[in-house]
Amino acid sequence: MSFRIRTKLTIAFFGIIFPFLIIAGIITVHNVNNISKFALKAEAISEEMHSVMSLQIALDRALMPGNDYIITGDKKYIDEFNNTSKNVEALIEKAEDALIRLKGIDTPEVKDEMEIFNDVKSAWQHIKEISLKIFAIQNPVGSEEAATLMEEMDYKWSYPAIEKLDRHHEIDRKEHEEAIEKVNRAWKMSWIIMISGAMLLIAFGTSFAAFYSRMFTKPIEIIHNGADAIASGDFKARLDIKTGDELQQLANAMNEMAAQLDSFYSNLQGMQGMVDERTREVQEREEKFRLFFNSGNDAVFVHTIGADGKPGNFIEVNEVACKRLGYASEELLNMSPYDIDASDMVEKREVVLKGFIANGQALFEMVHVAKDGTRIPVEINVRLFNLMGRPMVISFARDIAERKKAEEALRQSRALYLNTLESMMEGCQIIDFDWRYIYVNDAVARHGRKAKEDLIGRKMIELYPGIENTEMFAALRRCMDERAPQRINNEFIYPDGSKRWFELSIQPVPDGIFILSIDITERKQAEEMVKESEEKYRRLIENLKERYFFYSHAADGVFTYVSPSVTNILGYAQEEFLTHYSEYLTDNPVNKDVVYHTELSIKGIPQPPYLVEIFHKDRTTRWLEITEVPVVNKKGKVIAVEGVACDITEKKKAEERQKALYEFSQRIVSNLDLDSRVKSVCQTISEMGFKMSWIGILKMDTKDVIPMAHGGFEEGYLSSIKVKFDDSPQGQGPTGRAIKNKRPEVQEHIQTDPRYVPWREAATKRGYKSSAAFPIIDDDKVIAVLNVYNTAEEFPPRDLEFLQTFANQAAAYIRNARLFEEVKKSSERIKEEMEATTHLLMIAEATAKTTDIDKLMGQVMQCGHKIMGCDVCLSYLWDKEARVFRPAQCYGLAREFIPIFRTELLDEKIEFVRKIVEGKEAAIISQPLSPSTSAFSWLPDINTLAVIPLIGKTQYLGLIIGTYLGTDFKSVPSFTDRDKKVMQGISHQVSTALEEARLYKETVNKSMELSHKIETIQVMHEIDRSILSTLEAEDILETVTRLISKVISCDRATIVLVDNERQGFIYKAGFGVPFIQKGQLVPFKDTSAAEVVVKEGRINHISNLAEVKGLLPVEEKFLKHGFLSHIRLPLLVKGEIYGLLTVGEQKGRQRGRLKTFQHWKRLHLR
Repeated sequence: MSFRIRTKLTIAFFGIIFPFLIIAGIITVHNVNNISKFALKAEAISEEMHSVMSLQIALDRALMPGNDYIITGDKKYIDEFNNTSKNVEALIEKAEDALIRLKGIDTPEVKDEMEIFNDVKSAWQHIKEISLKIFAIQNPVGSEEAATLMEEMDYKWSYPAIEKLDRHHEIDRKEHEEAIEKVNRAWKMSWIIMISGAMLLIAFGTSFAAFYSRMFTKPIEIIHNGADAIASGDFKARLDIKTGDELQQLANAMNEMAAQLDSFYSNLQGMQGMVDERTREVQEREEKFRLFFNSGNDAVFVHTIGADGKPGNFIEVNEVACKRLGYASEELLNMSPYDIDASDMVEKREVVLKGFIANGQALFEMVHVAKDGTRIPVEINVRLFNLMGRPMVISFARDIAERKKAEEALRQSRALYLNTLESMMEGCQIIDFDWRYIYVNDAVARHGRKAKEDLIGRKMIELYPGIENTEMFAALRRCMDERAPQRINNEFIYPDGSKRWFELSIQPVPDGIFILSIDITERKQAEEMVKESEEKYRRLIENLKERYFFYSHAADGVFTYVSPSVTNILGYAQEEFLTHYSEYLTDNPVNKDVVYHTELSIKGIPQPPYLVEIFHKDRTTRWLEITEVPVVNKKGKVIAVEGVACDITEKKKAEERQKALYEFSQRIVSNLDLDSRVKSVCQTISEMGFKMSWIGILKMDTKDVIPMAHGGFEEGYLSSIKVKFDDSPQGQGPTGRAIKNKRPEVQEHIQTDPRYVPWREAATKRGYKSSAAFPIIDDDKVIAVLNVYNTAEEFPPRDLEFLQTFANQAAAYIRNARLFEEVKKSSERIKEEMEATTHLLMIAEATAKTTDIDKLMGQVMQCGHKIMGCDVCLSYLWDKEARVFRPAQCYGLAREFIPIFRTELLDEKIEFVRKIVEGKEAAIISQPLSPSTSAFSWLPDINTLAVIPLIGKTQYLGLIIGTYLGTDFKSVPSFTDRDKKVMQGISHQVSTALEEARLYKETVNKSMELSHKIETIQVMHEIDRSILSTLEAEDILETVTRLISKVISCDRATIVLVDNERQGFIYKAGFGVPFIQKGQLVPFKDTSAAEVVVKEGRINHISNLAEVKGLLPVEEKFLKHGFLSHIRLPLLVKGEIYGLLTVGEQKGRQRGRLKTFQHWKRLHLR
């Protein structure tokens, strides 16, 4: 069978490709089946893993209601457990379904997983039973039974179940990894097969092509040899090819051509007559050419051209050229193109000439001047050709005067068309196939709020990024691609956020598409108004059942009927609500009027509408407005009361918020402190029903959000989280997004949203279910952020608007407060300078008018603290006999450090003390502090000392030491020469005054010393006489405690003896302790006295028992009976402690404890 070459090639191609396609298809189908099977298995395992993880979390959460119930006894945790229980059982069912699916797939580990899951189901049943037992206990708080059940549920069932689920999860993870690995191997095998098959196809195809090509190259070689023979004059040669295709046809044609050439060559001698005949034919053709040359509508010019490209004279012109220009043929043959071109066309002619020389042809417009001076516009088509070896130019000049007139008319028509389009109220625009604006009218520019020059030539996608993803652009694309008209209504959002509606009619045109746009914003707004009106009335109807319910109750107050809408409002079913109305009242004082109004209604007296606060079924509260009337029978007796209740909860909340906002504004106006303002913002928001709120400021270098103030239920939440506004996971929450986007961001359903993972655990623990962040913006810059947390899953839009108002106010408050702070700091600096001067004058005045050293040094400490700006100001006075500096007065020292200060002496040999005294000048000691400053090791975080020596005429008088605290050494204060001069002035004034006071005190002391000794002897003699008047030990101890109460004002005084054998104290004498009987043994382990006083042998003074943590039983009883402070002193006999003397006072007594402490100490020494 014979085929054409194309058919042979097609058969050869498919002979190679079909087997390959069949084999590749079989292998591909096999691999796709494997990949699909493994992928389905991986998907099923992944779903099972998610179910198991969710079940773990749910089991963990199911323990919390029981635990919270044991701690608080609140019944609401029963409902919480029921909800959690449903969630657990749903997750168990979901996990079982996943296991059943896996069982149908080749998964050998399903058996182990089923065993684990059965154990978990069994454990859950026990957990559920135990939880119900716990909830059945009426008073679980402190119940040992409840604690035992909780421990059994945790350690016997819950934790082992969670551990088994961990094992289950590990099995799933390994299965998932194996399934993914199988999918990857299947994909790799597919690629290997495809690449190997392609290489085999290339190799086999190349070999087959080399073999198959011989079918074509051999006949071609025969044709080539035959062509060479014919070309050499062998017209008898013939080609013998029997391929049955185009090559055979070509061979047959060449054989026929060779036969014709052979016949032609044989008859060549008889062709002379034919030549003569051809000459006559040429002449006839010349005549025909001449007729054609002169019969056309275009002027034809033939002229020479020089070597430099300049045109020469015409050598031939047609009759049209002569008639058009008014010249005779002979006249034109003596002229060149330059002679007939208009003089104002010289530059254009030179430009055209350059292009013509380069290309050998040109088409251009020119103006010819006729013999009578008429200007004739022409379109000239010139070509270069050779005539007997000479270059010639032929020009065809077409009169385009009429065309010019038509173009002018067209231009005018176009101008009219454009003016019409420009004057249209509708927008008109043409966009080409590259989506460029090629025409827009003024209306389009107005619609787009851009200048026309900003649109023309620009691409739509460049001007409006993202427009290619809109429904409008899809319509444009359909019209552009399908050439079919489109019509849509489009909402256009401008960069400033404003919106307009346009009706677009899109038509295909040759240049692209034509868009007619009509602004229908007003029509849309009217439609929206109609829609809103319809929606308002629809809501009105719907709200009747959402906000109102009808009721009727008998004269005894028991509801006999309630409408079904009560379920929507209060959550109760109709039958649940048919009890006495008082069952649902809260303890709000407003409900007292409810009873009053109801009793009057039952008596038949109509009542005006009144308010009631009532419990919802979920134990939240609702506000209702009640309108009711009494129902009487024919005899006029009240048989029932009917009424309608309107839910006004939201209205009350709005009123409360407005009230809170008003009160907040009043508080803020009178307080310009920044911290107080932002704290007030947070507190006010929390008071309005939100769980918690906080305001954070931005730390730009680290991209951190630092909490500044908070309000509501925070419970350590802010210290446990980290919030940023970068691209890290900590920056993807609502706070980070609000800062970066400069708009409010709401995070609803935070328990499921993956963006809230970094904070979910802490938020869930505190009951936060949704969060909203509002950027606080000043001068278009985010300066802070307001964060609000809600217990509901969602934020209502009205809450967002309300909170945005707070954020805007907060921005103004922060800005004003900062300005106020700057003004305040400036005024404070001026005030400080004035105060320094004032304090120096105060020191001069204080030292000039007092001779009491303690009072003098106290006033000096206060003034020195203010002048030096130190954290703590200490003073020491020189003890000449002991050669030490003794503590005198202090200011700014924390209470717990005062006893240490009073007992720590300064030795004159300490290096910095010696240098200061010898130098007799004030000095500054900064970090690093020398070892000599270890005398102040009891005062932590000292980084600088300012030491002022007090020097008398003949001896040291003392030291004034200002201490500056802080671990940040960069904050070490700087001291100017002025500061040092002020300190020297203080030294001089105080030294002079102190020396005079000492002289005065020494004089007075010497005169009073004898009197004090006499008085002391008399008092002690009285005590001794009272004690020695009895020989009974218990009477002596009882007398001592009674005498102590006369010397020192106290509420209780006791003496206990140490009994080491019985490891306790025996209460022997005293008063004021009703809970311990005399002679009773108090074990050492029940009181801190054994550790502090007996073992360590030191005085134990506690100024406030309420501030002490970990009190033992005896101290707890003291505190319970109102004793706030006490002092315990060891009673020594020959160096051994045999008892304790304790003196205490009750809270509420305004005594100077330090003075009392000194009296007690003197008594101890006595």
